[in-house]
Amino acid sequence: MAAAYLYLRQPERAAQLYEQLIQRSYLREDAGIRRNQDHGLLFAYADQGAVGTAQQLAPVLAQHYAPWRYVEGDAQKIPNAPYLDAIHTSTLMDLYANATPNAQHRLEHMVRTAPANNNLRTDLAQLYRIRGWPRLAEQELKIAEAALHAHTAWKWNRA
Repeated sequence: MAAAYLYLRQPERAAQLYEQLIQRSYLREDAGIRRNQDHGLLFAYADQGAVGTAQQLAPVLAQHYAPWRYVEGDAQKIPNAPYLDAIHTSTLMDLYANATPNAQHRLEHMVRTAPANNNLRTDLAQLYRIRGWPRLAEQELKIAEAALHAHTAWKWNRA
């Protein structure tokens, strides 16, 4: 219901519902639902112009996600996708709040850490474009496009 209000461009009502869901811990044990509630609240704040509130709340919400997950019977740790989503969203809130140097630093670090993640690359390209660096933006988009084509070719070869 809260997401519907966000879609209908009623972020104030969406924020109220998300706050109630989070306060009541409604289905928060499910990581996917928790992530949707957290991100929905942040974007509801941003859409109603409370970008500073979203920027301050984003790192707090990101702390609720472990950076790594472990599969039973396997000693190797695996990157936790909800954690990456949370810090990525936190970085976007910095960008929306015009803290572009901080957002740039964080996105560049994430791209170095996860170079095959095209969502991070395209957001970094967008940030470069916003900062007035079209050539850097184009370079990032070309890398993302090449990775997408390589991934698609790999999938076709496996079929």
